[in-house]
Order: sequence, then C-alpha cells, then structure tokens
Amino acid sequence: MMDAESSTTTSSAVESSGCISLMDPSQSIGSWYRCLDLTCMEQPTGESEGSSQANVSNKAEAYLGVAEEEERKGNYRAASECYRKALRLDPYNATAHNNFGYLCSTHTHDYATAEYHYRIAIRCSPDYALAHNNLAFFLKKNKRDYDGAEQHYREAIRCDPKYAFAHSNLGVLLKSKKDLEGAERHYLAAIESNPRYAPAYLNYSLLLKNHDEATSWEYLKQAMAIDPSLRDSQAAQNLVKAFGRNAVLDADLAAGPDDKPASPLDHQPRLARILAAKRSLNDTASVRQAPSPKQSSRRH
Repeated sequence: MMDAESSTTTSSAVESSGCISLMDPSQSIGSWYRCLDLTCMEQPTGESEGSSQANVSNKAEAYLGVAEEEERKGNYRAASECYRKALRLDPYNATAHNNFGYLCSTHTHDYATAEYHYRIAIRCSPDYALAHNNLAFFLKKNKRDYDGAEQHYREAIRCDPKYAFAHSNLGVLLKSKKDLEGAERHYLAAIESNPRYAPAYLNYSLLLKNHDEATSWEYLKQAMAIDPSLRDSQAAQNLVKAFGRNAVLDADLAAGPDDKPASPLDHQPRLARILAAKRSLNDTASVRQAPSPKQSSRRH
C-alpha cells in the first residue's frame, strides 16, 4: 500500500511554485547547474542599477508574489518569468529558489533544475526546513536516493522539530527501509506536532495494519474524519479494501459529532511494544530449541 507523502512551498493553502527555466538563452546550461558556487548566479541587470538594496529586495518580493499568483492560476510560463526576474534581482532569495524548484519538480518535470534550486535554497538559508523537506522528497521520489533523503528530512526536523510534514515523510522513508519502530516514532511526532495533519494518521494506520488491526482501524477513521478527501487517495482505498469495512466506515463518517464516541487514541507507541514482545518470544523459543552441551559436543 502506498503511504502519503508531501512536498510543499511557502504557501500553507496551495502547493505551488513556478519554473520553466531560470537561464538566459545566451547562457550555457553548465554555467547554472552542476555548480553550487553562488558566484555563478546572475547579477542584477541595469534594471536595478542605482536603486537601493531595499528597493531591489522589494521589487524581487513583488515579482515573487506575482509568480505565486500565476502558479495558482496554472500559468506556469508567466510564473517562471516572474521567478526569473526575482532571482535576477535577488540571487540569494531562498524562498524563490525553493518555490522555483518545486514547480520544476512537480509541474514541468525539469528535475535537474529542480534539484539545483533546492540545493541553492539551502545554501542561501541552511536552516530552511521547507527546502530540506522538499529536497528530501525529491531525492526519494526521483532519484531513489534514500540515504540523501533521510539526511535532509532529519535536517528539516533539526531546523523545525515541530514540522509535521517532515516527521510523517521521514516515517514513510524509514518504513521503506524496514525501520518500523523509527517510522512509528515519527508518525506519532507528526501527530503530536499537528493533531489535524490527517496523512500522519493514515500512514500510522497503514503501519499498524498487520500488527494491531483494532488500533489501525481507529487511526484510519480519525484520518478520514479530519480530512474526508483522503478517502479518494489510493493508500486509503487500499486500506479500506483490506479491512473490508467500507459500509462501516461510511456509517461512522456519516454520523454526526454527537453520535460518535470519544476517540480512544492516546497516541502512545504500540508497534514498538508489539515487536519487542515478538522478539522476546523468538529469543525464548531459540533458547528452548538450542541443543545441550552434551548433544552438541563432538569428538575430533
């Protein structure tokens, strides 16, 4: 079953960013990517010469705002031009680099440029949690670089310990690496950081399905109650089908708030205890099956 992962821009309501190309047609591609030295960035043109640094920064922010608006409308080429102008004025604008990389990755599928701008965003602002999260998501999804992705998810959490997106995404990654207890820790950290972040409930439900079905079902219901649109996700559909309780879930979600019992979820780690108990049983069984010294001794 697929887990739910997220990459985001600075906008909390709309996942957006913009990119066609930041490069002037007269410049070679090599002068832009494969180079993390900020001295390779375009310098402000005559358009901003004679302006104060504050005016230049204000103009760059204005272009950035227009770019985000054009993205929301789906006008990616127009948004790209505005990002390009913003970064020409302010090459060190980490937000513009991050958002630009997001659209390159998500909408125009220009993956080399996307990675480049995510990395430049981090170079401009090393504690930029959002850029670390987005680069991690990119590395896992597009390059299958799980170690690099884990490094940047952990950096995002270092920068912002309450970053629910990064905790949940790291949980998905750790689950794929068979670190189930690590995945549980980060799903629960995501829920603690943002009790309304439905994908974390769904991901934790998926993790628990084969170990604690009753609790898994409760987390699935909670995810659907917080965000009913998650019901349309492939992960949720697969999980509901595995439970075979479509009608039950529909009835629970259709019930009014007064008809619903208080949630039994206490968000305590369950899987860690279950796995520890299984390991203990396996160790006990191994000891019982081990041959005695007499049985195992041999003459040479």
